[in-house]
Amino acid sequence: MNEEKFKKIIKWSIVGAIAVGIVVEAYLIYMLSQESRFSSLYLVPGSYSNYIQNGTISFTYGAECYEGQKTNYHLNIFIGNKKIGERNFVLCNPRRKLEESIEIKGIYREGLKFPVKLRLVLTYDNGTNEVHFWIKGIEESNRSG
Repeated sequence: MNEEKFKKIIKWSIVGAIAVGIVVEAYLIYMLSQESRFSSLYLVPGSYSNYIQNGTISFTYGAECYEGQKTNYHLNIFIGNKKIGERNFVLCNPRRKLEESIEIKGIYREGLKFPVKLRLVLTYDNGTNEVHFWIKGIEESNRSG
């Protein structure tokens, strides 16, 4: 192979490598600039007890929206497999976060076996989130008899 052809191959190899590098860099910049879109559901630490007190259980949940647009949410509340409540709300324009305290009265009923899971299920366009905590029983100082 003569020197002229070798220089031509090297030149086009460099040009090709630069072109590939520019394309890869543009793709990475584009991907990194895209905002992740998600929502989160959480229980506020310390806002709940694992025991029914005076026939009531209370807790505070929070939801955060990073969907980048107005998002409709539906929250179902379950004790065991029984649905005991629901909420609908919208986040993102202008708010991105909601925290709400919930108090459920009269949840103790005959046949409720402890421990039982109190579960929150949040559904929205892009998915479903779930959090829970365990109710271990009735606070001893409130039992009658």
